[in-house]
Amino acid sequence: MTTYIITSGVVLLIITLSYFRNKRAKSKIIHVIENNCIGCRRCVKKCRHKALEMATGEVNKLVTLKYPDRCTACKDCIIVCKCGALELVDRKYSS
Repeated sequence: MTTYIITSGVVLLIITLSYFRNKRAKSKIIHVIENNCIGCRRCVKKCRHKALEMATGEVNKLVTLKYPDRCTACKDCIIVCKCGALELVDRKYSS
C-alpha cells in the first residue's frame, strides 16, 4: 500500500516539474552578457539542445544564442558558466 502512495507521489512530482519547465521554456530564454564571456565554451558543451554556438567577435570568440527556438531555459548552461555571462530573460524582451 505504501509503495503505491510513494510511486504516485513521485509520478505527480515529475508531472508537476515537467509542467513548470515547459511553462518557463515558453516565457524565458538565455541571454549572453558579452562583457562577461571569456569564450571558454563550457556552456556550448553543456547545452543538450545545441542552442548555443561560438561566434567570432571583433577581438575574440564569444558565445551566442544561435538557435533561440531550441532554447528550453533549462539553466544547464547558466550552472556551468563560471564568469556569470548567461542569464534568463523574458522572450518578449530578447532581441
